[in-house]
Amino acid sequence: MATTMNEYDEFVQLIETSHSTGGFFTCFYLRFKNSMHSRRTSPRDKVSLIRSILRHNAEKQGGLSSILWVPRNSEWPDPHVWEESGIAVIVQKNDRLLIKAHPWIPKWLPDSSIADVENPLFAKIPRQTHNIVKGDPFLSKMKLSAYRSQGQADAIRSILTAPEGSTLVVNLPTGTGKSLCAHLPSIIASEIEGVSIVVVPTVALAIDQERAMAPFISHSTAYFSGREAENEGIRGRIRDGTQRIVFTSPEAIMKSLFVPLQLAAGRGYLRYLFIDEAHMIELWGDEFRPAFQELAGWRKHLMREAPTLRTVLLSATITEVSLDAMEDLFGAPGPFKHCSAVQLRPEPAYWFKRANNKQDKERFIFDAVFHLPRPLILYTSEVQDAEDWGVTLRAAGYGRLEVVTGKTPNRKREVIVSAWRNRDIDIVVATSAFGLGVDQPDVRAVIHACVPESLDRYYQEVGRGGRDGNAAMSLVVYTDDDIRIAEEMSGKMLITIERGRQRWRAMFQQKQIDTRYPDCYLVPIDVSPSLDSRDIDMGGSARNAAWNIRTLNLMSRSKLIEMDWQKWDQSNSKAEYNGNTHRLVRILHNDHLQEGAWKALVEPFRILSSKASETSLVLMKELLQGKRCAADIFKDVYHIPERPGVNRRKAIGVQTSCGGCPNCRRQAQGPYANMAVSRLIQWQKRPGLTEQLSRRLDNSDKAVLFFDPWPERSFSRLAGRKRERWTMLLRYLIDHGIRQLCAEEALLNELNLSQFHLGSEPLFTNHIDAPSYRWSHVPTVVIHPCTDLILHTIERMLQQKLHPFPIITLLPEYIRESKTPGRLLIDVLQCKKYRLTEFQLEVGL
Repeated sequence: MATTMNEYDEFVQLIETSHSTGGFFTCFYLRFKNSMHSRRTSPRDKVSLIRSILRHNAEKQGGLSSILWVPRNSEWPDPHVWEESGIAVIVQKNDRLLIKAHPWIPKWLPDSSIADVENPLFAKIPRQTHNIVKGDPFLSKMKLSAYRSQGQADAIRSILTAPEGSTLVVNLPTGTGKSLCAHLPSIIASEIEGVSIVVVPTVALAIDQERAMAPFISHSTAYFSGREAENEGIRGRIRDGTQRIVFTSPEAIMKSLFVPLQLAAGRGYLRYLFIDEAHMIELWGDEFRPAFQELAGWRKHLMREAPTLRTVLLSATITEVSLDAMEDLFGAPGPFKHCSAVQLRPEPAYWFKRANNKQDKERFIFDAVFHLPRPLILYTSEVQDAEDWGVTLRAAGYGRLEVVTGKTPNRKREVIVSAWRNRDIDIVVATSAFGLGVDQPDVRAVIHACVPESLDRYYQEVGRGGRDGNAAMSLVVYTDDDIRIAEEMSGKMLITIERGRQRWRAMFQQKQIDTRYPDCYLVPIDVSPSLDSRDIDMGGSARNAAWNIRTLNLMSRSKLIEMDWQKWDQSNSKAEYNGNTHRLVRILHNDHLQEGAWKALVEPFRILSSKASETSLVLMKELLQGKRCAADIFKDVYHIPERPGVNRRKAIGVQTSCGGCPNCRRQAQGPYANMAVSRLIQWQKRPGLTEQLSRRLDNSDKAVLFFDPWPERSFSRLAGRKRERWTMLLRYLIDHGIRQLCAEEALLNELNLSQFHLGSEPLFTNHIDAPSYRWSHVPTVVIHPCTDLILHTIERMLQQKLHPFPIITLLPEYIRESKTPGRLLIDVLQCKKYRLTEFQLEVGL
């Protein structure tokens, strides 16, 4: 790989000649090279990109700044533009300028005089602490050999061992490989045929996921409006069970994909339902899409057709309220578990500035945009603000910029995501509810030109920066008006019980009966809530229907009703129509129309949700004040306490990390990170051995096969017939239910595990020294050939009268008992045991 100086020399040549032989590896250089061939690159864009290179090169040289000659013509900036971005023009000639970049120390930003604002960004200082974990054999299906973190390993193993009909919540930090938790199980489960559904909140994310899967699946996998030819192919492959995986929105799976998915369910093709960004299930408000909560009723119907369907809820930001919502809506039929490895983001440094007025706010943000590295995201709360900032920044001379809001057409989103991925865009202005949602690893700065209405929303948006594990920056510039807007947005979260009951009464008065569901009613979602002129005007509108659905979801969460879904009847086209205009509900409370029932059941839920929303905004305001460490404030949001009682739930701890905040800077506390802690889920319902092998072991949960040790202490050196018989033994055991191999690392490396093809059944591997709680509770073979004393952990397993999963241990005949080394273990062990030659003879190997 080229050194930084080699890259810099190539860069200088590119400036002087507009040509380069390559040699670029660092993102700053690659981005500039791309810009040289783009029509949209403006002179001001060049300034920002060149400044990034000069500052990066300076940081790599210990702060020693470089000087650079640049052209002086109509395609390059005027001297004052360089100066605005912190680049001094040292020498001016008719055809060129000599420039030098200075560090940015904004005097308007608190604490900037005592801490480096931008240095860590250009130096790309590593902040993340995740350890790579040796992978299982099936990772090769995704061209991987290791897990990105222990949390990712535990999550994927927990998913792959989950029983049919189960629900698993996976809570992994941003940057630890959450997407693989959906991709890899889907690939494994569809080895022959099968379909997994991945629900994503944005088209941008669907496009990004399709891109990630393109090397492994040849057909289209992202389903969204605007590309009908691809969508028709996806619908056909779902019906045939050959789609493997589809990324789409909740609205699509309950409308245009509903019939194909129901047919696939009835034919036994559905494998997994993944809901990405699952914390959105709990969100409420005027801008929220209620289809996320309707997924629960839709899933209930789908599981009548496909009871084996496994559900996985994925998120990096789960609060106690959102976890409760997930359990309420997706806990049945169960079991319901959560797998968490919660570490706060160590990459971002937090900076906050309260501006006295709108003009100062714009001036501060412009100063930041002039200096900060690319790529950069600017967030706003409202669509109009995002569009206005797009106009303002383009007017300032930035061409490599796009705006993404809820009004952005899908086709344009697709183009923007592709350009963002290819480093053809440097700045994205986005709204909160429809953020970019794309895993661009080298985003160094996230600016908020607003105050998010909740700390949770802010943390998610900050998480778009520093996904490569290197230092990033969060900058919030706000006014008192921004705080007022946040308060208004936070206060709109839930419908009042008076208004909700009014809407429900209007829907229930026009209820219908579907004879297939005698205990349910069909209620219309397009009715007006009252005869008021304003409500009549809302009749049939998408906004009115959305609020009616929110009302039903609120009633469902409060246990007044239960949401269900109609089965599509091929002989009755009206059933499909009802799926767009009606909802199937089951009455759970006889007084569902009465004010008393709403006050008793709905109002406490509203109060709880409103309190959570208020608390989150209060914490957001506290963060802006900078009087407490940001990590401690985020911990208040994401720590989930233990829940005692019948529905007991273990506490979910939070490992604190901070890349720098006002409080830490005042205390002279540098950035710090604590490792996330995770635990493999051990399901109660587990796979077992085949009946044939189980009988051979007298239906015992443990057995030992003693063998003559090989003299070279290496499986790879076994020759001829002996090596072949060992391979046949492993294949026999795997064919009869063994799903895990535990051995010394050297032996695991020597075994050609790819030869044991299991189709849709995964084969796990573990080092014999790994803690037993890291082992999946599946039928296991433990091979311990190379030591005189058996490991204590293995011995304890063998002495236990009961064990949660079958274990077959292979040991050398000469191995001695650890407590009395004079005795051979084969003579004293009280469990089913064979000499290996006897076992092989019995099973015909």
